[in-house]
Amino acid sequence: MENLVISVAAPKGGVGKTTTAVNLAVGLALKKKKTLLIDADPSGFCSSAFGYDEEKVFGNVIDLYKHSKNVNEVIHKTELSFLDIIPFEKINYTEEVIFNNLTVDRNVLRNAINQIKNQYDYIILDCPPFLYGSTVNCLIASDYLIIPVKSSKFSLEAVDKMMKFVNEIKKVENPNLKVDGLLLTMYELNTKASFLIKKELFQLYPNLMFKNTIPKNTSVAESTFYNKPVVLFDQNANASKAYISFVDELIEKHETFNLMQISGFGNVDFLDEEINNSENVNSYS
Repeated sequence: MENLVISVAAPKGGVGKTTTAVNLAVGLALKKKKTLLIDADPSGFCSSAFGYDEEKVFGNVIDLYKHSKNVNEVIHKTELSFLDIIPFEKINYTEEVIFNNLTVDRNVLRNAINQIKNQYDYIILDCPPFLYGSTVNCLIASDYLIIPVKSSKFSLEAVDKMMKFVNEIKKVENPNLKVDGLLLTMYELNTKASFLIKKELFQLYPNLMFKNTIPKNTSVAESTFYNKPVVLFDQNANASKAYISFVDELIEKHETFNLMQISGFGNVDFLDEEINNSENVNSYS
């Protein structure tokens, strides 16, 4: 299994982006995948989910951009032995402006991740809900992108915007970036709106839809009051079960792809050769 860097991003707030990043990271750790969660969102909600406040943080993402600390000096342990985190302290508007100016250097985050990438099976990046600054740097540093999609019409527009943005990143900064998939969040079964959104997404992006969906669940909101990811707060909650199933799907997807790459089946040239050979055989039969 190769070491993978995955951004969780969407150009829209309230779609379950941070919830997905946090519970994905926890789920991977519970599956004994060595995982690092990087909170790249100035809101700091990702860090809050693990109870990290100003007193507990001895280094964060901003320190990387200021070059005041190296990446190993800002990695924090969590209660899970397979999960580490680089937090982001909550900052005010003035500090956020300063941070956005620091993100002009697009190589800082990528260089930091490259230094530690081989220490982790997965590195998960929680991006801000906007398409500039920190989000750009996350995508430049990533192998894959997961896009959480809330079951609403406005989310469809956000997905289209995100796809176009990814294409620009691929052209200019990171040609190896791939969209891992679209994850439906806060899904309400048996409602017409959710069904229509799901149907349209499958029509537009049939090969990018994850099989699992995350249901709307009050346990998610409740868990935030206890500074716990829902997967750890209530393992029997519908959302927790859905996130664990999603993690299984993601692991299987990447491990299958990795095996295909090793065997040669993931190589387009190899597949073209096989098709040509098959056509030649048929022409003689």
